[in-house]
Amino acid sequence: MSVSMSQLRNILARRVVMVIPAMVLIPVGALAQTHRIDVALLGFGLPDDAIHAPNERFYLPNLLRGTEACIELYWYLGHG
Repeated sequence: MSVSMSQLRNILARRVVMVIPAMVLIPVGALAQTHRIDVALLGFGLPDDAIHAPNERFYLPNLLRGTEACIELYWYLGHG
């Protein structure tokens, strides 16, 4: 079963942006090809989180929103 960008937007109740960082292409592509599965990486950070920088941060409410979004997504995948 596949989940479209509009379905993700409904599940997350937020604008969904597709971003493909170069560092994940090889391992994710290998995983998808080896196991013949679709792979989705979901991130719940903000543009100013400065990931891997000396002033890195993660807005804690996004952790809770991300957890809720994953619960909704897994429910949707299981029940359609």
